[in-house]
Amino acid sequence: MKAIVISGASTGIGFRLAQVLAENGYRVYAGARQHADLTRLSEAHPNIIAVELDVTDESQVTRLIDQLENEELFALINNAGIATIGPVEIITPEELSAQLQVNIVGCYRMIRACTPLLRRSRGRIVNISSTSGLVAWPFAGPYVASKYALEGLSDTLRVELGRFGIRTVLINPGAVATPLWEKTFSAIAARMDQHDDAVQSLYAPDMARSEKVVRKTIQSAVPPDTVVNVVLKALRSSSPKPRYLVGPSAHLQQWLKMLLPVSCYDWLKSKIVYGS
Repeated sequence: MKAIVISGASTGIGFRLAQVLAENGYRVYAGARQHADLTRLSEAHPNIIAVELDVTDESQVTRLIDQLENEELFALINNAGIATIGPVEIITPEELSAQLQVNIVGCYRMIRACTPLLRRSRGRIVNISSTSGLVAWPFAGPYVASKYALEGLSDTLRVELGRFGIRTVLINPGAVATPLWEKTFSAIAARMDQHDDAVQSLYAPDMARSEKVVRKTIQSAVPPDTVVNVVLKALRSSSPKPRYLVGPSAHLQQWLKMLLPVSCYDWLKSKIVYGS
């Protein structure tokens, strides 16, 4: 039985990936940090092996690799991620560092650790990116930075590891209906409350408008299974595409980026976020 590793499998896309891939005959090493999530994963399907995995913890990654030593590792799916949202002026360097540690350094750590096993099986790497890896929106600077970095790393790996038969695939979902949105909104509000009235007056109205725009977008968000089905397609294909856009908003944003001059797209984003 081929093995697949998934980081960030506690909820949303990651959890459904674990379930669906297990149902399709893969042995799934599903990573999560909390005991309750590990229990839920273990109970979801007999083919799921729940593993304690914080991608920022080198020792936990090493323990996972030890477990995989006798497996045929077919794929690594980097799904673990956090979203630090807010104006650059109120995001601390420590918050930016935490964002990058999970979304890019953690991803890099997993790839580096799994590469010898993937080379042995001529397997593949699937990096779950975002439209934020393609288009930069106001108030998403740290998150965008992490996803742009993931795009560049993936572009490099496609060629660097391709000669070993390892395929690297990017998945760029648009809006997906997951618990991450409400967590993000709550975190933004808490972060803004830490700042004085002068700073809040500069950003609060625009951020409120931006949240309304995002909430409207979420109403047409695709379910996690839409992303899962695309990942499954990429895993089954003998010649997977370098990139898969998922959902209407992903295709629309990429189309506008390709069609419009940078200044025009910046104007459009400003109009949407600020209303003027």
